Amino acid sequence: MSGRKPRQSTLGELIVAVTDEVDPLMKNSASTSIVVSLILQDLFARRRVRLRKRLPPRGGW
Repeated sequence: MSGRKPRQSTLGELIVAVTDEVDPLMKNSASTSIVVSLILQDLFARRRVRLRKRLPPRGGW
């Protein structure tokens, strides 16, 4: 595992990936949205996903 390079992903990419995996298992889109939301809440609540702070824009406002 030490040879792996960490991949930078956006939150949107994570949502799409989870949705793509869950959607075939659900009967309707409302169920899909709820399950995806619960999965993402669990990931962030248990700190399995690390967020990087965005740097402030250069040059002021």
